[in-house]
Amino acid sequence: MEKITKRLFGKAPERRESHYDYMGRRLREERHKEGEMVDRTLAEREIASMQEQVHLLQMRIKDLSEMVYSLSHKVSVLGGDINQLEMKL
Repeated sequence: MEKITKRLFGKAPERRESHYDYMGRRLREERHKEGEMVDRTLAEREIASMQEQVHLLQMRIKDLSEMVYSLSHKVSVLGGDINQLEMKL
């Protein structure tokens, strides 16, 4: 059975927009209506701040890794087992 589309007022029915397209369009319209335009410089500052934090954390990891390596080396030089855990009682 063939699908028959009816013409309303002499026009062919328009294709419906998908849910995601509708929600995106609605969100853009609401932002525009409320005057909440995304400030690009604010977003760039936030990203720069986050990148700086990531860099500082990577430097801290590097320092701690070097400290672990040096302590492991000291333990092995003194004749101890690196994998031996010692508890202070």
